[in-house]
Amino acid sequence: MPKRRLANQRVRIRCSGIRNMHRCHHHARLLKSNTHAAARLRARPIEDRHRLAGRDKHAIHARLRVGPNLKTPPMIRQDPGDLPAHTRSKLRQHDHIRCLIKQREHNPRRAPSPTTVQDVPRQDRKRLFHTQRTVYGVGMTNTAADIAVSRQIPGELVVPNATVRVLGDEYPDRADLLAFVEGAHIIVTMYTEKVDSELLDAAGPQLKGVCNFAVGVNNIDFAECAKRGIKVSNTPDAVTEGTADLAWLLTLAVARRLIEADQYARSSTYPERGALGMAEFMGLDLTGRTLLIVGAGRIGFATAMRARAWGMRVLYVARSRHWDFELAPLAAERVSLADGLRAADVVSVHTPLTPETTHLMDEAHLKMMKPSAILVNTSRGPVVDEAALARALHDGRLWGAGLDVFEREPEIHPDILTAPNTVLTPHIGSAEKRFRELMTAMVGDNATAILAGRTPPNEVHG
Repeated sequence: MPKRRLANQRVRIRCSGIRNMHRCHHHARLLKSNTHAAARLRARPIEDRHRLAGRDKHAIHARLRVGPNLKTPPMIRQDPGDLPAHTRSKLRQHDHIRCLIKQREHNPRRAPSPTTVQDVPRQDRKRLFHTQRTVYGVGMTNTAADIAVSRQIPGELVVPNATVRVLGDEYPDRADLLAFVEGAHIIVTMYTEKVDSELLDAAGPQLKGVCNFAVGVNNIDFAECAKRGIKVSNTPDAVTEGTADLAWLLTLAVARRLIEADQYARSSTYPERGALGMAEFMGLDLTGRTLLIVGAGRIGFATAMRARAWGMRVLYVARSRHWDFELAPLAAERVSLADGLRAADVVSVHTPLTPETTHLMDEAHLKMMKPSAILVNTSRGPVVDEAALARALHDGRLWGAGLDVFEREPEIHPDILTAPNTVLTPHIGSAEKRFRELMTAMVGDNATAILAGRTPPNEVHG
């Protein structure tokens, strides 16, 4: 090729440590992002440069890892046949994946691939865990971070430069979970999954963080995480409003005997017997009554604010004084647990689960409550002694109870299931679409910060 014609096709590229290197315009942008490729290309004869720019376009993408101590610039591979066997295997696998994607795009009738890991036969799951990650190119060092999510979560989990894997919708088997988290940089866990040395060992030494999709973190062994330098985060603010709404739903449902009334209305007895008398299905009124908040956190405050609509007097139990409770508009009074239980018409539990709060509501404390009182628990199941509560309900020592959490969740004490005027929900406190999607966004922010080496916005230290 004449030198003048070749000169017109060259462009100048500025690369780290390389200046005034010329290259055909066709691959200028590729060389800007890879200084090693530029060095390799410069070592080529001019006729080879032209051939690479014109016909052999795939050679540019076959980049090999270059160590910092190499004295001579390595040569770029012209042909896949020149590559080592293990490298060719990776390239073929990547091409095969791309072909499968194109086939599914052009042939929608083709059977779809499994949507979750649980759709895959058990014997193939471990192989799938290692092949379900993004392929970024052979020999490149800037691979994506791996995020393993133990259960399906609402909305979209967005973490830059990361691959997100989801185990499935169902409660995960422990063995499947241990295999699934292998190689993960971030694990997104639910409150039901125990994060201990076994799980951390299964993930591997590259693990950087555990993002709990919940407020409570009693499922996490903080000592083990601290020993390994693993950061832990939760989603505190997003659950507040939804859980406070449910606390009042349970309170009203128990006060007005909603479940009993619903069952009666659906039965054949109602039309057979006729209209109810004025003395039937009478419930409790809440206007002007006393509400005791056990645990003066965000959810406790939001629940107390809703009590203002009924003109209720608010008492609260906490380890320290909370001015946000005592100042307007709540003007609440801090009391001891014993004094509060004796005075309250509704007791709403919002304390975190700790060794000190386990069975906080035991036989002795339940006996302090009025026979006309309602107990509501939306915090953690073990805070209430279910056996003692069942006895109090069956003996008529309480008006009723509303429970969203249980001591051995998802198992429920059999005497609770048969107790009168008891409203039960399967731990759905924060299950409102808007707030659950906000929790997903918070997990994304926490994971992004951890991967970047920053402190996550909602870091927890135990």
